[in-house]
Amino acid sequence: MKPDIRVLAVEAGDLLKSETALNEIDRFGAAVFRVAVEPFPMVGITSQRAKSIFNWLCTVGRTEMEPTARSQAVRTFLHQLAHHKPELCTRLDDALRRASFDVPGTTAAPPDVTALQNEERAKRRAQFERTRGALLTRFEELATSGFAQTRGYALQDLLNELLALHQVPAAKSFTRSEGGEQIDGAFELDGWYYLVECRWRRKPADGRDLDGLLGQVARSGRQTMGLFLSMNGWSPNVVPLLKQNPNKSILLTDGVDLYAVLSGGISFQDLLRAKRKRLNLAAEPFYPYREIALEHEA
Repeated sequence: MKPDIRVLAVEAGDLLKSETALNEIDRFGAAVFRVAVEPFPMVGITSQRAKSIFNWLCTVGRTEMEPTARSQAVRTFLHQLAHHKPELCTRLDDALRRASFDVPGTTAAPPDVTALQNEERAKRRAQFERTRGALLTRFEELATSGFAQTRGYALQDLLNELLALHQVPAAKSFTRSEGGEQIDGAFELDGWYYLVECRWRRKPADGRDLDGLLGQVARSGRQTMGLFLSMNGWSPNVVPLLKQNPNKSILLTDGVDLYAVLSGGISFQDLLRAKRKRLNLAAEPFYPYREIALEHEA
C-alpha cells in the first residue's frame, strides 16, 4: 500500500507541536530532506508548528525519492523533533505504520545516561563497602591477635589499603638520605605531603616515640606534615610537648579514629581535614573523632 503522507503529516504535527519550535522544524527539515519547503493549505490545522511539520512532510511526499530512503528520512526527521524521547518516538512509529510507511523493527531507545551513571555509582559504592568491610574484619582480627610485632607491620599494610580505598595517593615504606632514614609510609592530600609513623603496642606512645617523626618532617619540604598513628594513644605529656613546639606539623591519630574510618563513620579525607584545621586554628595536635562527630551534629 502506498504511504499516505498527509495522514502522517496531520498526526505527527499534532504529536509534536508542543515538543519543538518553528526554527528547529525548519533546521531539521533542511538538514534531513535537503529540499526547499513548500506551503500546503490545510484548513483544520491552527498551530503554526503543526502547519510547518505538515508542509515539510507534504513537500518530501512530492519529492522524487526512493521509497525506503523517504521512509528513513521521514522517520529521522520526526525522531529529531521528538528529541529521541522513547515514548514519543514509539507513538510516531505507530503513526508511520498507520500511514503505511515502512518502519524497521523496534529500535532500542537511546540509553538513559543518568540511569547508567547512577547504576555505575551504585556498583562502585557496593564495591567500596565490600572492601571497607573486609578491611574492618582484618582490623578486628588484628586487635585480638597476640603477636604485637606482626601486628605493627600489618597495621602499616592495612593503612596503605585504606588510603587506596579512599583514593588517596600514597607510598609504602621507603628509605631516604642514602638509607639513613626509614619512613613507614607517606601520602598526599590537598597539596600537603604527610609522613606516617604507625605504633601498635600495649603501652601508649611517649615523647621519644615522636622524636623520629618530628625530625623526618623537619628535614622535609615546607609542604610536609606528620601523621602519628598510635593505636593505644599516648602518654599525658605528648600533647603538651607538641603544643610547645613552634612547628605545628604533627597530627595525632589513635585506634578510635582509625576504627571510625574503617566502619564508615567518616571518610579518611574528612578526618584529616578536620584534624588539620584544628591544628592550624587551635594549635591542637589531637582532635578525636568523637569530637568531630559531635561538632558535625551540632
